[in-house]
Amino acid sequence: MRVFLEMYEEEIGELLANDIAGEIESIAQGKPVGRLSVDVSTGKIGELFRDFLDAREWKQTSAQAVAAADEGVNHRKKRPYAAENPARPEFVDTGLYQASFRAWVTD
Repeated sequence: MRVFLEMYEEEIGELLANDIAGEIESIAQGKPVGRLSVDVSTGKIGELFRDFLDAREWKQTSAQAVAAADEGVNHRKKRPYAAENPARPEFVDTGLYQASFRAWVTD
C-alpha cells in the first residue's frame, strides 16, 4: 500500500481537497452544517487502488515478483495450481485484498 500511496499521493490529495471545497461551498450557501462527508473521494481512492492492483503498477516501481502470481496460482478456479492457469496480477488471487481496501478520514 505504501507504493500506492507514494504513486498517487497528489491525486488522493486533490480528491480530498475537492470534497472539502464542496463542503465549504455548501456551508457558504447556507446549508446546514453536518459531519464532513468525503465519501465520494474515499470511494474513488478505493477504485484507484483496485485499478492499481489490476494494472500491476506496483511491480513497475518495486521490480519484485510474486512466484504464485507468475505461476498462475488462482484460488478462484477449480484447480488453483493447474499448470495451464495463466499468470495473474499479484495480490488479486481471491480478490479479498482488493475488496477489503477502505480509505477513510478521521478527525
